[in-house]
Amino acid sequence: MSPAEKTKEELLKEIAELVRTVDDLKNKLPERNKIFSEATTEAIFLHEGGKIINANEAFIKLLNYGSESEVIGLTVFNFITDGYITQAKEQLQTKSESPFLVEGKKKGGETFIAEVTAKTIKYLGKEARVVLVRDVTIREQYQKIIVESEDRYKTLMSNIPAGLIIHFENEIVFLNDYGFEILGAKGAKLEDFEAPSIYDFILPEYHDAVKERIERLKAGEDIPFLSIECQTFDNRVIFLETKSSIVRFGDKTAIQTAFFDSTNQLKIQERLSENEEKLTQILTNIEDLIYYVDVLPDNTKQVKYISPQITKVLGISQEDYIEKTHLLSERCHPDDLPRVIERSIILKKEKAPQRYVYRFKHGATNEYIWIEERVFPRIEDGVHVGNFGITRNVNDRITYEEEITKTKEQLSIVLNNIEEIVYYLNFKIPAEKTQVVFINDKVEEILGVTKEEFRESVTRKNLIKRVHPDDVASIKLVSEKLLKEKRAQRYQYRFKHQKTDEYIWVEEWVYPQYEDGKHVGNFGVTRDISEFFKQEQQLKASEEQFRMLAENALDIVYRYSLYPEPKYEYVSRSAEHITGYKAEDFYANPLLGFDLIHPDDRHMVQSSREIIESKHRASGTTPKSLQIRWIKKDGTIIWTETLNKIIADESGKVIAIEGISRDITERKIAEEELKRSEQKFVLLSNSAPIGIFLSDERGVPYYANKKLEEITGLSLESIINKSWFKHIHPDDAKTVARRVRDSVINEIDFSEEFRVRNLLGAKWIKFQATTVWSVEKKLIGWVGTIEDISKRKEDQEKIIANELRYRQLFENNMAGVYRVSLEGKIIECNQAFADIFEYQSPDELKNINSINLYFDTDERERYIAKLNVEKRLVNYQLRLKTKKTEK
Repeated sequence: MSPAEKTKEELLKEIAELVRTVDDLKNKLPERNKIFSEATTEAIFLHEGGKIINANEAFIKLLNYGSESEVIGLTVFNFITDGYITQAKEQLQTKSESPFLVEGKKKGGETFIAEVTAKTIKYLGKEARVVLVRDVTIREQYQKIIVESEDRYKTLMSNIPAGLIIHFENEIVFLNDYGFEILGAKGAKLEDFEAPSIYDFILPEYHDAVKERIERLKAGEDIPFLSIECQTFDNRVIFLETKSSIVRFGDKTAIQTAFFDSTNQLKIQERLSENEEKLTQILTNIEDLIYYVDVLPDNTKQVKYISPQITKVLGISQEDYIEKTHLLSERCHPDDLPRVIERSIILKKEKAPQRYVYRFKHGATNEYIWIEERVFPRIEDGVHVGNFGITRNVNDRITYEEEITKTKEQLSIVLNNIEEIVYYLNFKIPAEKTQVVFINDKVEEILGVTKEEFRESVTRKNLIKRVHPDDVASIKLVSEKLLKEKRAQRYQYRFKHQKTDEYIWVEEWVYPQYEDGKHVGNFGVTRDISEFFKQEQQLKASEEQFRMLAENALDIVYRYSLYPEPKYEYVSRSAEHITGYKAEDFYANPLLGFDLIHPDDRHMVQSSREIIESKHRASGTTPKSLQIRWIKKDGTIIWTETLNKIIADESGKVIAIEGISRDITERKIAEEELKRSEQKFVLLSNSAPIGIFLSDERGVPYYANKKLEEITGLSLESIINKSWFKHIHPDDAKTVARRVRDSVINEIDFSEEFRVRNLLGAKWIKFQATTVWSVEKKLIGWVGTIEDISKRKEDQEKIIANELRYRQLFENNMAGVYRVSLEGKIIECNQAFADIFEYQSPDELKNINSINLYFDTDERERYIAKLNVEKRLVNYQLRLKTKKTEK
């Protein structure tokens, strides 16, 4: 029935019903608004000119307020830090509706990153702004981490010390600066070339092999190194050692290949092969250990040769040396390792030979021995490509030198610097000629001739002219004996130094080399022994210097004789300063040194006192360092350290004791303070809620707290002083190993999230390590933390899975599904929804307001009002319009 057909009474009745309905809606509106405010999870507030007039429950909770009354009347600037107020004012003035970021401020002063979206509306007849606030702190942190990781990756690609090329469908899309340099176009850029292909450089005979390897890579295989020949930009043919892998480059899956120039390495191998027979003859008769290693572009070392003497010198096999080169530093004495590292840095920087003297734990005896190692860097075109080294056992020499140093108070011993000439002469060439195959640099220092002059003198046989005339006959006799007996002979003679023109004494050992009974060469070792002839005079002079140093030393220096009666032969004047007793007091009382010792420590020297009192002549006693307490003359107790050296006669009988004693009271106090500090550190670290570890400069952990054991599920025994890489999940191991190696090499902090494996399975951890530097600005280690982030990772995976399920349900639903704002803006909709309203796509619908889809806008108001009350509507019918027709 149309309105025209209705009676007046019927129309009035309908109007009255509508009025009652409107009044009912008005009465229920505040309650509905309250329900909406409490149910909405997004933080929303309303303000006029910056003054807050309404706020929902989510906004109040976000800012840690107790109720709406606490925020009503405040301004929007009360919730923004000072640095973002100007930006907020601009948004307010321009009435911008675009989202923007500010730093939010909560009730207690805590800050967070907030995303703010504002819209101007009519509210109670006035203009107001409705504002939506989201806490996006975690989102922004993730975005920052992503940007930083991408920057680090780009920096690594550009600066990695090897050529790096990335190609897609054979077209080169990236080539780093080092790669251009290797290929003969230093300083060039990829944009200088038009669509370059990898096959533009690879020689044709290698094309099939490269293509086959690329297919295997795409199939998921891990391909080993490949050596290929390439033609460079400047038309040279070089050998490249290559290693390829699959990477993501932009939005593409591409091939990444690292490469370095192995041409020089191959040349070295070729030359070594040609001279292998001669070199073997030389090295077989040298007592010292000789080796050669290649230094690769990434600073790693590859062993090319190690002589058999390694078993005798270091007590380890050639195989262990080659396979475990990176672990050799662990056998170096901890006190000597910093000095060795410092020398290696100097060698790398100055590219000059270096001499190392350090203690090494012998592989067979497991005891430390002193070794001397000389390293000669091999430089090609200004590039450090290898190291040649000579290592010898100098344990006896160092021990002797240390004893002399201790007894003579830092007296410089000439023997410390004695070194030998090493040479090899080849007789396989035509008669009357001799070829010097090898001669080391020491020839110029010892004999005063250069290596070139030595070779020329040997060839012309005029080196004998510089031998002292009185020694020529003895040289000829020894040479005849060498040829007759066919075994090594020793020569001792005087040689006129070419630079000083003075005679020096030299000792030369000559080892004849035979092949099929024929004398084919001589290996020789020559050293300057002039100092041995002067040793007696030096020792006398050193005795006088010893007395002078002892009298002026801060430590007590003494000699205690057992013959004919026990007594002090000498006590330095510093005794009075340390003990309060004069030297004369010790001379008068042979047992005064024992009487000084604190009663609780006398048991430590009781055996020595019994020897003296019984006049027993013990033998075989070794020097012993003692830390004991003394009671000074004034009753003060001090800590002392004493080192005794036993003096024996030719029969081995002990005849005297020489010693040095010093006051170490301050050091003892410092040690006790250090011990207490360490105990405090262990207590605090074991109480920490996160895993804590300490590692040395190589990254090897030497301390870890209990929490680390709990988080990782790994025992401390499997972590301390061991490599923990085997516990990393295989999918993460390569990335973590590379990051750790880069951090150690570049001495920078490290942070990574990865999985570790234990008996219970895999666990996600956050691993952070910060560098620790000494006062001298040297890296001494890392301090690191480990946090269990398995729960966070699990939550992230759930979020991703939920989002994926939501998108699949939303987009593939046969029914029309959509989300729309209260203002009518279509936020998203699926294709089924677009089809219902006869639109081409969801994107087309987003450009219109959903209010335009309603046949009657009043119906929309009633629909929204009912939805606000009931929260959920099923089978609710509306009249809506399509794009082309009205339905």
